[in-house]
Amino acid sequence: MKLVALGALLAVFFAGCFATGQVVSAALETPAPVLTPALLEQTEWKVTGPFGGTVRALAQDPTNPKRMFIGTADGQIYTTVDGAQTWRWLPTFNRPQYIIESIVIDPTATDTLYAAVWVLENDRDGGVYKSTDGGQTWRAVLSGESVRAFAMAPGNASVLVAGTLNGAFRSTDGGETWARLSPAGHPGIRNIESVAIDPRSADTVYVGTWYLPWKTTDGGKNWTFIHGETSKLIEDSDIFSIAIDTFDPDRVYCSACSGIYRSLDGGRNWTKFKGIPSSARRTHVIFPHPTREKEIFAGTTEGLWHTLDGGETWRQILPTTTTINEIRIHPSAPQRVIVGTENRGVLISEDGGNTFQAYNQGFVTRRVSGLLADSMQRGRLFASVMFNGAEGGVYVSNDFGQTWYSSSQGLGARDVYGLHAPVGDSRRLYAATSDGVFVTENGGKLWQPANPPATWRPTPVVPGGRRPVAAPAAPSARPSAKGPAKGRRTAARSSASRTILRQRLKGHVVELVSTADGWLYAAAWDGLFRTDNPVKGWEKVSLGAYRGRVFSVAVSPQSSEVILAGISDGMLVSQDGGTTWQRADLPMKAFKDATCVQEIAFHPRRPETIFVGTRRTAYVSFDGGKSWERLARGIGFGDIAVIRFNPRQADEVLIGDAQGGGLYLSVNGGQLFYRLDQRALLPGRRMWAAAFDVFAPGRIYAGSVTSGVMVVTLPGLSPTTSVR
Repeated sequence: MKLVALGALLAVFFAGCFATGQVVSAALETPAPVLTPALLEQTEWKVTGPFGGTVRALAQDPTNPKRMFIGTADGQIYTTVDGAQTWRWLPTFNRPQYIIESIVIDPTATDTLYAAVWVLENDRDGGVYKSTDGGQTWRAVLSGESVRAFAMAPGNASVLVAGTLNGAFRSTDGGETWARLSPAGHPGIRNIESVAIDPRSADTVYVGTWYLPWKTTDGGKNWTFIHGETSKLIEDSDIFSIAIDTFDPDRVYCSACSGIYRSLDGGRNWTKFKGIPSSARRTHVIFPHPTREKEIFAGTTEGLWHTLDGGETWRQILPTTTTINEIRIHPSAPQRVIVGTENRGVLISEDGGNTFQAYNQGFVTRRVSGLLADSMQRGRLFASVMFNGAEGGVYVSNDFGQTWYSSSQGLGARDVYGLHAPVGDSRRLYAATSDGVFVTENGGKLWQPANPPATWRPTPVVPGGRRPVAAPAAPSARPSAKGPAKGRRTAARSSASRTILRQRLKGHVVELVSTADGWLYAAAWDGLFRTDNPVKGWEKVSLGAYRGRVFSVAVSPQSSEVILAGISDGMLVSQDGGTTWQRADLPMKAFKDATCVQEIAFHPRRPETIFVGTRRTAYVSFDGGKSWERLARGIGFGDIAVIRFNPRQADEVLIGDAQGGGLYLSVNGGQLFYRLDQRALLPGRRMWAAAFDVFAPGRIYAGSVTSGVMVVTLPGLSPTTSVR
């Protein structure tokens, strides 16, 4: 089964502002405006990147090589009419619950398009959608089926075959009606992953399943299990792709988890190709060149491979860090090789595959996990990206988020959960990653582990970072009828027993926060950690009886002794710098995920006001955490993944919902929230990150689950005098 880069995410975020250059006065706080419907209607949204991401489906107009469509794993379709120089989002499809598995264009009427879809959560939902106006409108023509493969008969555009988890279905009237092609309940013809139709007869159909291929030559009346008679496919092969050679339709190729195979007799016998390493055997797509016999491309989970001699020898032409999902070559442009990739977007070669360049302008499917607006350099913005492999990491914009460039040297393929700039430090920026904490001292040009050097040895300290002091000698005590004196000796032992060893911090770190007195706290899957100097190691903070993951951490702006840690079933509170902890129970404990605290934010001016985000709802306390209420002031239930206060105007606060979607703004300290994206036309509404721009009041940055960074402009929010 082709892997999908989707999964459950932790919502993680930053606190503080990265600073270099000009200084902005912290006193520039203006009266809060009044948000009215007329003002909200002025809100403008713009998706700005970082461009690229995962291409799930790719289609090219049979009559016009410059016109193409791509489909994503979050139900979006993009199109180009200039050969991929620019991509334009088609808002008319916009079905984020679907994974678009295939897009097919009718060669006889190229404004007729088909999109085959399925959902990740179950094996029932999905189907086929049809457009007859180039994608301006769509309607479902097959529903209730998880469609994992789709094909149009060569030479007869009315015949369509949909491969589903429930078997194969066929339409003979352009999708208007459908009938079963495979028998209902057939034990072998199910979990279909690939489909191909013989160009000589639409009744001859091949289907590849999660367990080997099948074939019919009479329109589904009879089926043959074609794993091989004398020369066979390896058992339990998951058939990702089936391709019929245009020069000889009896020559059939299939790609599987066990390698690439060729049949010269219509599937009766198979020969496995050699020359591709075993690590690259997971081949998503096999693509014979449409005009050059014996030239074949193989798209694998470890690069793109190419043969000129029918598979006798192979050459790798894209690196192992590139996963290929689709390949297209137009007969009228035989040197132009177009591939749709995982994470890298669309790559195109103009020289037959020798060199490739990215063509992603206007197309984005990236998960933005954190945003950090530089408070001292105008227009500078940092974004962290998750689940994008080597294409993820950190991106930087120097023009208010309009354009982006990668700034991830040293991070490798690590996921970056969020970014943090320490309080009062204008040089340093930290990244919370899937492999510990990384730090840059030069604006992201080079990242290094925020850990001791390789020659370092663990150092004993007492909690708080100080070296242990030798226990004082026990005072002499005269014998007593009641026994020896005990008090001081016992206390001395207790102090010595609290000695701990600092350590290197590895594994998943999901959030960072710092204090004014120089401590850096890290919320991690292994617990809560802190350091006053990463080079000297990290100490693990004891959370009492709790031993699970820490999802978030916050420190009061009034006192660094007050620390809040979000855990799976509520929150832990320390009033003494982490020495002791108490539980803070939240309402709705009986509801699943309603108390998993993944975001905590103190009001910058009134620290007794605390906002908490969970995977189901948000809570607020106005008395320093003594009592809590569900935040229902314009916000419904949802996965509250981000809460951000405006450092310039403390009563302005943003809240983002990563489940149902929505970016909410309050201008009165959380008394009432307004949804900013209600009327916006967007490819994604689920929000994981947000930031205010202190140089441009009325400009907000939103980081989405699937659609990159969005620049939000609310003109009426700006004061009459600009910040300089």
